[in-house]
Amino acid sequence: MHDLRILITCGGGPGVWGLLHALRRLPGRRAHLIAADADPDATLGTALADEGLRLPRADQAEYATALRTACRRLRVDVLIPVIDAELETVAGLAAELGAAGTRVLLPPAAVVRRCADKWLTHEALAESGLLPRHRLVRTVEETAAAIRALGYPRVRLCARPTRGAGGRGFHLIDARGEDFEGRMHAKPGPPRMTAEDFVALRADGPREYPLILSEFVEGPELGHDVLAERGRVIARVTRRKGGSQLGGNWTRIDFDDDPRHEPWVARVAEGLELDGLVSIDAIEPAGDPRAAPRLLEVNARPGAYIGMSCTRLHLLAWGIDRLMGDEPIDDERYVAPRAGRCGSALRVLADVGLNDEGGFVLDPAPAGSEVEHADPVSCRAPG
Repeated sequence: MHDLRILITCGGGPGVWGLLHALRRLPGRRAHLIAADADPDATLGTALADEGLRLPRADQAEYATALRTACRRLRVDVLIPVIDAELETVAGLAAELGAAGTRVLLPPAAVVRRCADKWLTHEALAESGLLPRHRLVRTVEETAAAIRALGYPRVRLCARPTRGAGGRGFHLIDARGEDFEGRMHAKPGPPRMTAEDFVALRADGPREYPLILSEFVEGPELGHDVLAERGRVIARVTRRKGGSQLGGNWTRIDFDDDPRHEPWVARVAEGLELDGLVSIDAIEPAGDPRAAPRLLEVNARPGAYIGMSCTRLHLLAWGIDRLMGDEPIDDERYVAPRAGRCGSALRVLADVGLNDEGGFVLDPAPAGSEVEHADPVSCRAPG
């Protein structure tokens, strides 16, 4: 296996720390890591990668041309897109980039589109029993009618755009609304409003705007990092999300090896014809241990917690080896050694110093101590 030049398209994403950690530990390979960002002077990834790169925002017209040019100029072997806004664009470029020597760690374009548009996801799984009760609405009138049909005010509902990432646009529709105490003392969370207030908000928008209204399901959140091929699950790591939230991300992850998750994940993969490395988010309904989880969304890319999952099973290495045609016969090479395998993981803030030579982690362990901690990471300054 030869060494690889790997380009990550966002140096400021919430999972970049773990992503860099995993890519520096590919079994049998060394990786030269390049992290791109619209603002490469202010991101963790561009500070700690081997090179930093400025790219336009993914929603700008010149993004595709700039990405093509960067892959050619930097002789990129593997491109890892991690921004939802770019996935369909990059999927459309995959064949062209591949012909020029850059392979893209991304599912086929049809799968990317099916996952990017949440209503297409719902349509593909409509008869599966994996989703909460839901309606697609486009107008104010359809919104008001669907709220009543789904059982409001007895049932709490939620609304979200058919396209979007990171919880953007998510609203909780609750007859109790949000009282003074909630507004003054609760930690920030999704907007909560009555149906009347939400319909009034919707009336301020365009005549047609697609939203998915669904029954709100409370319970612990699960994440599945999955490597699939043509709708068949090859490998997975399941995580329970917990702790508090930091910038919209859970701060504690507990790994869950319970085999009962296997058939549920297999049904999602088959229904959506998943292919490649993806992440699946779900909710386990509270108070009913027999109830099947309800699907939240599927991201057609490595998830924000993939670096943590790789401390159990190196799905990134496995996916890259398959992409390069180097998958070994022995799958055990991807299983983390027992001594270094995590049962849980924390996502916390880290301070990174910058100087003319690059970036370095401000390690909190006492100077000269023998406390075991992660090796510090350093890099050259972004070019």
